[in-house]
Amino acid sequence: MSANRFGWAQLSSHGWRVRLFLATLTTALMLSDDFVQQLFTSANLAQLEAEYLVTLWVINVLLWWTGKRWFANAVVGLFAAMQIVQLSHIAMTGTPLAPYDIGKLAATYNEIGLALSDSFIDHSYVMVSWALPWDLCVWVFNRYLTDTSRASWVPLLLVVLILGSKPERATRRDMIAFMPGPTRSSLHNSINSFSFYATRMLGRESELVAPSLLDYEVRPIIQPDAAPDNIVLIIADSLRPDRMQINGYHRATTPYLQSLATANELQFVQGLAASVATGASLPLLMNVVREPGHLSMLKNATANLFRRAKEAGYKTTWLSTQESKVLHGLGAQYIDTVRTLEDDLILIQRYGDDRLLHWLHEMQWGDKNFVVLLSRSVHSPYDDNYQHLGNASDWWPDDGNLPLEYRLNNAYDNALMNFDRLLKDKITSLKDTLPGKTVVILTSDHGQMLGESNRWGHNRLYPAVASVPIVVHQWYATRSYQRTYPLPDADVMSHYELGRWLLKLMQFELINPQYVPDIHYFQGEAIYQDNLYRRLIETESGVSFCQAGLVSDYVPHVCELALSDTINLP
Repeated sequence: MSANRFGWAQLSSHGWRVRLFLATLTTALMLSDDFVQQLFTSANLAQLEAEYLVTLWVINVLLWWTGKRWFANAVVGLFAAMQIVQLSHIAMTGTPLAPYDIGKLAATYNEIGLALSDSFIDHSYVMVSWALPWDLCVWVFNRYLTDTSRASWVPLLLVVLILGSKPERATRRDMIAFMPGPTRSSLHNSINSFSFYATRMLGRESELVAPSLLDYEVRPIIQPDAAPDNIVLIIADSLRPDRMQINGYHRATTPYLQSLATANELQFVQGLAASVATGASLPLLMNVVREPGHLSMLKNATANLFRRAKEAGYKTTWLSTQESKVLHGLGAQYIDTVRTLEDDLILIQRYGDDRLLHWLHEMQWGDKNFVVLLSRSVHSPYDDNYQHLGNASDWWPDDGNLPLEYRLNNAYDNALMNFDRLLKDKITSLKDTLPGKTVVILTSDHGQMLGESNRWGHNRLYPAVASVPIVVHQWYATRSYQRTYPLPDADVMSHYELGRWLLKLMQFELINPQYVPDIHYFQGEAIYQDNLYRRLIETESGVSFCQAGLVSDYVPHVCELALSDTINLP
């Protein structure tokens, strides 16, 4: 049998159909390591993503059209090398590899090598998960793709451009945009993490000199049957409290919440966000971390809300119309049910957060439930969140003829009114289906600047970004309102303090040796690096902001006030 019998000549004789078949086969092999690993461990949470599946298939089609075996081997070898590191990291730590983990691997390879050798037998399945699909993939390419002078360089250049788009993007975006999503394909996560590391970190690793901080302790509270049956945390991305009707805003942006407030069925407290960005604020909130640079509390899940909810007997659920990468650092290994943008991409792009309602109706609840809903209904671009509803008569005008400031502010208020509509439907659905006593908490990951001093968006350490609402509503299964679990008596509540209260609802006490009342922290988006932060001082009239500083220069209780930056209380 000649070497070329099933090589390029065979491909040429059968034409493009054979190449498409082989491209589909090698795509499946490249994705299959996740599913092989899932046979041995529950730590790998990867699911198929339609958009990424198509991208990877296109890359494979182009590889088969190059007619250059050496190039296909180089690409497959690069993917395989990343994946052995990725799958090993998932097996050892239970989480996908992040860019900063790669830097740590490079810096402490001796210790990591010893740890791997000590636990090789326990994690030997990693080699099976990795070698089986990737060896087959290499064999298929080398068996059926033969170098030929007739090959075109165009497919090769296209592959280089597609793969090169990630490192190029890393030159313009911060690490948060490249954090892995636990439910994403691990190869997708590897490409993101290694691209950021190679572009922004390789050769420039500098260990963050974190402040000397004591770790927290979590102790159970012995109060049988004192916990609510259900805790529902609703996080509305970019929600500002001062634009809510229940907080005195002059427009009827939250009529449903206003009806609950009028009936004295709500508690409202001025909240303070943990960070300026979703990818940083959520890990700090869900791990109940207060101090900047306290990386051990971010990584060891001591106070993680999903972990402690599981220990308390709650079924845990995460429903979000955002990407799965948002789950990084939130304790995905402790979540029973996960639904994200990748699960319903086309319909979410068309209907937005209305799909959350569909998921809620499909849910099979446990006897006790801890549920987190991440809503995108007031995230920019604001008008995208309600355009599928058509031209309702009660929308404030948002057409292009208006000046930018008026148009965007009106669109934000419209988006907030639409969120209130969805919130009513969500709470109604929960009241119809959740058993026992339920506590619903509404907050935001961060605020939003809407033209103040010509500032827009977030990702900046300003008061409008730090300001978030904290709203509580609760009921019995009979739908009767009960204030059995009131918020602490405070004018201001930080995300950290909200997390402590949620732990208390679950019957846990959080002990933080560094905690000082009336002092809070507001952090930049680079929480795993030498991050910017601001200390906030609570007074009788409001919250004053200290000047920004770096974590590496952290000194407890030192504050040079920025007199122009405050959050005033009503």
